[in-house]
Amino acid sequence: MNPRKIIAMAEKEGLTLKLLPNRKIKLVGTQEIYNKWAFTIAEHKEQIIKVLELENREFNALYEYLAPLCKWTAMDYQAWQQDLIEMPNETLDCLKALKKSWAEGRFGAMITSDWVH
Repeated sequence: MNPRKIIAMAEKEGLTLKLLPNRKIKLVGTQEIYNKWAFTIAEHKEQIIKVLELENREFNALYEYLAPLCKWTAMDYQAWQQDLIEMPNETLDCLKALKKSWAEGRFGAMITSDWVH
């Protein structure tokens, strides 16, 4: 099974996956949802870790570019991090669109073509 699909399906059911610095995956959710997904996640652990690491690297690069331009604070970082956990694809797409708008001199004002799919 595709690791991104596993993550998305588990998150849709209420399980949060967080990659810890020691390369372990922290699962947060109800016991029932944890029990349902723990084996599948363990079975695909290395692939899931690679997906989470990639998302974290991409997020950090985008955030480092945008934070000074948008004058974001530590609280903004926490909010974006939470969004990344809850909606990784949408969060990265939004940050990419914001970056494109800044790069093209629109200072964060996004247009349809900024949303690349």
